[in-house]
Amino acid sequence: MSWLTRLGNVFRQERLNREIEEELAARLEEAVEGGRSVEAARIALGSTLRYRERSRDARLLTWLDALAADIVFGWRQLRKRPAVSAAAILSLALAIGATTAAFRLIDAVMLRALPVADPQRLFYAATTYMDSNGNLNTRDEFDYPTFRQYRKAVADRADLMVTGMAASRQSALFSSGTGGERVYRQFVSGNLFPVFGLQPTLGRLFTPDDDWIPGGHPVAVLSYDFWNRRFGRDASVLGSTFRLGKDTYAVIGVAPKSFIGTEPGSVTDVFIPAMMNAEALDKPGWSWFRLWVRPKAGFSPAQAQEPIQALFVREHQERLKNFATDTPKPVIEAFLKEKVVLLSAATGVSDVQKMYQRNRRSENVAPFWSDKCRAPIYEPTRELAARFEEG
Repeated sequence: MSWLTRLGNVFRQERLNREIEEELAARLEEAVEGGRSVEAARIALGSTLRYRERSRDARLLTWLDALAADIVFGWRQLRKRPAVSAAAILSLALAIGATTAAFRLIDAVMLRALPVADPQRLFYAATTYMDSNGNLNTRDEFDYPTFRQYRKAVADRADLMVTGMAASRQSALFSSGTGGERVYRQFVSGNLFPVFGLQPTLGRLFTPDDDWIPGGHPVAVLSYDFWNRRFGRDASVLGSTFRLGKDTYAVIGVAPKSFIGTEPGSVTDVFIPAMMNAEALDKPGWSWFRLWVRPKAGFSPAQAQEPIQALFVREHQERLKNFATDTPKPVIEAFLKEKVVLLSAATGVSDVQKMYQRNRRSENVAPFWSDKCRAPIYEPTRELAARFEEG
């Protein structure tokens, strides 16, 4: 019997049952006509219930028949207790919705790779240190003079990039007649977009030439989300200006739709060249950015790390000369054990991400130790969650 016939029998079981009963009666009748008594014929035929079940199994898709029976039984139970059923269904719907929303947020913050070229070859620099509890930890904030030194030291082995760390919203006043708005801005080095392999949705993106002169490049790139939400994807936004802080910026392009910044948990509205943060460029110890590293072809992360680590060691040795003579020996030993490590940045880097991300070890990368920070959840996280909920 073909599976199509068996499938059809699932939906016409009354007819099937009649056919089985008719077949059973016909066999009994044949046995009686052959000279057997009715009782002897029934014994020879065997259990009628077993005969019926075997016949049904041979003529039905049994799994589909069982599923249909379960659905009918479940529906009857739901109708029998409507109030309890409604409460159970509502609770289940809320739980599924909450779980889905949580997974989508975790996926966006922790799991999803950055939409850039070869994200597995992206790393960020961090320095190790002993925290107040005696645990080995890392920090990833750097100042701009350090970036200059590292960039020069590793120029033949890797591309170094700068990204400003998450900041609160700033008020921006647009000249297009659309009024002011508070926006999230991110400082980035001029080589970030080319190294990431990103292409503009509109206009152009930054190049290294847009990030050479301190305070001399008042240009901006809008995120696709902000361009769509604020300007309705109007192409005339190119060349328009807006005031942010004390500077007036000209819009030169719109980033690709999939790229919302480098910090999972926050959505960047406006990208600004790092050189426009002129006051912080020559301030040693003014740590305001993360240092991104992409080893060049033919070089491993460890090879890119070597010249950076050498500079770091020399700097520590110089700083050690300024330690007080009565500094405890364990403090000095812990200081000398500090080093620079390169950690995977395939999924981006942010304080929000660190709050949820469990520690991993990966090949060719120094150990990634636990981040014990207790920072609050930033407002951008709530905004990102709301946007995902809106679809």
